[in-house]
Amino acid sequence: MEQISRSTKYPHDLRQNLISGCVRAQFVVDTAGRAEMKSFHILMASHPGFAHAVRTGVATVHFRPAELHAHKVRQLVEQPFTFTIEPETEIPVESIGRRSQPSVPSSPLPPPLPSMCPKIDQ
Repeated sequence: MEQISRSTKYPHDLRQNLISGCVRAQFVVDTAGRAEMKSFHILMASHPGFAHAVRTGVATVHFRPAELHAHKVRQLVEQPFTFTIEPETEIPVESIGRRSQPSVPSSPLPPPLPSMCPKIDQ
């Protein structure tokens, strides 16, 4: 099964501007494991660029179809997508093998925004 995170590309302009965000999408996964894009809806998006990235990415993903009594069935899915920029850390060459703490980047990134897509309880 292909991972959604590999198919959903972080919008370049948002990454360049260090903008984090979130999308909640709803769609039906068919019995072949594909999202039925006619059923696709954005329930919430912190930025239109993230919504577009999710719509484009979901269309290419192969999901594991739901099963009921050993038969594959269509299933309505509500999925959160979080876009975050992880701060990069640099490890000086001389510290490799000595277990010293990684150095802090010279221009730290701002802290991530609070999640706008709360976790879905399963």
